[in-house]
Amino acid sequence: MEKYGFVYIWRDRKHKRYYIGSHWGLESDGYLCSSNWMRDAYKRRPNDFKRRILARVRTTRADLYLEEERWLKMIKPEEIKKRYYNLALGSTTHWSATDNALSIAEKLRGQKRSEGVCKKFSTVQKKHFEEHPERRAEASARLTKLWEDPEYREKNIAAQNVGKVERWANPDEHEKLSAAQLKRYEASEEREKTGASIRRYYEENPEARKKTGDAVRRYISKWN
Repeated sequence: MEKYGFVYIWRDRKHKRYYIGSHWGLESDGYLCSSNWMRDAYKRRPNDFKRRILARVRTTRADLYLEEERWLKMIKPEEIKKRYYNLALGSTTHWSATDNALSIAEKLRGQKRSEGVCKKFSTVQKKHFEEHPERRAEASARLTKLWEDPEYREKNIAAQNVGKVERWANPDEHEKLSAAQLKRYEASEEREKTGASIRRYYEENPEARKKTGDAVRRYISKWN
């Protein structure tokens, strides 16, 4: 049976509290919700909860999250965490799980963001994927398929390299990046992880290994 999206609302009759969320799958697949608070209450008192489907979306995940957002906006700010299990007035679904995730990523790439914003973005992303491992797998599969396209891979590597060159050209950024890298490599686990990743990359890409080797030899020859 083909999956689709739906927006749902749970009602806790004991506390007269609700929860609005969305899910891409089947109404019968056993999915509960992404709220730890409501899940814990449900596990203790499943008979007090009843779910109703508010809307069904059969187009894209992006449309589903927009529909979820529409329903969430009907909640009054003072009802958050009180009349509702929802903790925020907005979709809790991360952009990377949507069908237009890659187009959004393209828009973000190259934009200057503060260190605080980047840290928050990373934390939210990590938490989202911990709570939704199936979406981590979906995002990984999409990106893996895209990176198999030589044109996409070349374009993105070039964009990343331009960003690195610009950052390293700035003395302050250069010093900050160097300090951050040294701090990371102080941990033996991080060194081993990075080393394993590099070895795996060169094992899978002998042509890249040859290019790197040639570049290193040319660099060394200048000093001889």
